[in-house]
Amino acid sequence: MARSVTHEHSAKIRLAGCSLALFLPLASASDIADDEVYHLGEIVVRGEDPGVEAIATVYELNALDIERKAARTLDEAIELLPGVNIRTGADGTPRIDVRGFRTRQVKLLINGVPFNSTFDGQFDPTMIPTESIAKIKLTSGASSELYGEGAEAAVINIITKKGAAGFHAQAAGEVGDRGHQRIWGSASGGIDNADFRVSLSHQDRDGFPLSRDFVGTPEESGGLRNNSDRRRTNVYANAGYRPNDDWSLGLSFNHAQGQHGIPSSVINADVFANRPRYERVNDEAIYASQFSVAYDPEGPWSSKNWAYLNIVDEQGNRYDDATLSSMSNDRVNGTFDLNSSTRIAGGHTQTSYDHGWGGQLTIMGDAREESWEQQGVIRDVSLSAGGGGGGGGGGGASQRFGLRDVDENRSIGVVSTAAELTFSPIDNLGIALGYGHHWLFRDDNSSADDSSFIAGAHYDLPTDTRLRASASRKIRVPSIRQLYDGDGGDPNLRFETSYNYEAGIMQQLPGRTQIGVTGFLNDVENFIERDNDGFFRNFAKYEFQGVEIIGESRFIDDLLLRTSYTYLHSRDRSDSEGRDELQYRPKHKLAFETDYQFGYGFSGYLNVMHVADEYYYSRNLPLQKARLEAYTLLNMKLNYSFFNNQAAIYVGADNILDADYQESYALPQAGRFVYTGARLSF
Repeated sequence: MARSVTHEHSAKIRLAGCSLALFLPLASASDIADDEVYHLGEIVVRGEDPGVEAIATVYELNALDIERKAARTLDEAIELLPGVNIRTGADGTPRIDVRGFRTRQVKLLINGVPFNSTFDGQFDPTMIPTESIAKIKLTSGASSELYGEGAEAAVINIITKKGAAGFHAQAAGEVGDRGHQRIWGSASGGIDNADFRVSLSHQDRDGFPLSRDFVGTPEESGGLRNNSDRRRTNVYANAGYRPNDDWSLGLSFNHAQGQHGIPSSVINADVFANRPRYERVNDEAIYASQFSVAYDPEGPWSSKNWAYLNIVDEQGNRYDDATLSSMSNDRVNGTFDLNSSTRIAGGHTQTSYDHGWGGQLTIMGDAREESWEQQGVIRDVSLSAGGGGGGGGGGGASQRFGLRDVDENRSIGVVSTAAELTFSPIDNLGIALGYGHHWLFRDDNSSADDSSFIAGAHYDLPTDTRLRASASRKIRVPSIRQLYDGDGGDPNLRFETSYNYEAGIMQQLPGRTQIGVTGFLNDVENFIERDNDGFFRNFAKYEFQGVEIIGESRFIDDLLLRTSYTYLHSRDRSDSEGRDELQYRPKHKLAFETDYQFGYGFSGYLNVMHVADEYYYSRNLPLQKARLEAYTLLNMKLNYSFFNNQAAIYVGADNILDADYQESYALPQAGRFVYTGARLSF
């Protein structure tokens, strides 16, 4: 929730839309300067007055924020942000929902490269380690048209670190409960017109521990969660070259490799839970690269351009039973051995002109091809009558199923163009306007198109107060899975459309303190989800409305206090199955964090998060409604830095209270987890 600023400007308080810009960094080896941020691949959105980000809700985290809380992956880094709900469901992957929208409506960019899956539009945040991240910018509401389509809920824009002058290196390691091991390191450097940075990390765990309060079931006895192991190896690299003052060239590469188990339901089927499914991802890999060219001469014009390629390969299995060793039992329906590959290839260009009205005009073009292919076998062909099917690992006593070969491939093309204008007609008033148009090209040679827009303004009062308001129309094209999936796809699905309205106020107070309040309303048309029969369809009308309250204070030099509260009310206004509130959208979320510098290199960090009033529904009609138990998580970390902040050791604990909680029904989450680590920079 804080902007990364240099030391000489650390006493400067800035209003930046509804983001918390008041953060006075403590000295740290990971508090990097702006010239150590890889801006070459970033979609640049004007943030200063009267920029687009001044009318939107923008939260930023820098490397110091991430290190302070010992966040290892993207989901851990942003879980305390207002409007964000991290939810781990039946697929075993943490999902990042924002203001009631699902992960597939959140656009993820890493150095300008899109990372949403071409298959289902989602992404795995555990594949994105934090040690190479310079900043994370989450923009919800009226996000810039320069980001293109797909950002109905928000944009998560991740910018990585780059090399600075000289040579620098870092090495670190961490160990924890249940075989948790994490090591990472980096090397970077630069001379007058060139720089480079390479980082490597590896994380391994045997599984996560359940709370001691967890009551065992026939499917899960407790202790180490069955099939919850995870392994990840990541490599990030980038290089920059400046042949002269006007031109900059950049090349970045990202590779991730890993495997993980998918913990099954701890209940063997009731009206709310599916039968347990015994699945693993036995191999997954990401290969992403980008080549960028920036032209920024003296004068009003500038341009950024890049081409990118992002490939994700995955080999997954569903087995007969909890031994995770066989899929040969022909009485178990739905077991599989499948290899999948997704590919995004495209390019982006944006040209900006600083006009004479105190603002900027930017023109953007983006085109990409998304493809998906899958090969393997699945056991789902009925061979005999009787018993009743029961997909996902079930089946009747006499029902038998045969294997079916799978060989599928699909592709779509997406093209976006946009224009965005910011200007200041009078002092203290900023206005932002934007329009975008987007085309979907299906692999059957049909096409569809739709438009998006933003409009908003902010005004600064002499009382250190900023007022802002915005309206926007956002769209998202259907994913390949939603269009073509053999178990429920519909090639005639329409674009999702969201009308987002918000208004906010940010007030600076004495004692280096500020508070902000934002109200939002999102009307969503043609929301795409599975119905109770398992088919993807457009739900006519969803509505999300709520309030986000944020505050931060440094009234004591060595003490940081931050707090936020999110209220969310969701409604299904479609003529559907009688749902009122939508499932797994918590109504209340309260977060608090504090950091205190004790002196002599010692510091302590603590955060608390409380989530309440979250509902879910039965699998079949007539619908039954139930509520998840509210939960509170308390995390803490103690740190000691020495050798002028070039070395540190730390110890911490997540879920100190050992809360037994669920983010989705019948899928318990981790209990208390204790860890310790060390870092050395040179």
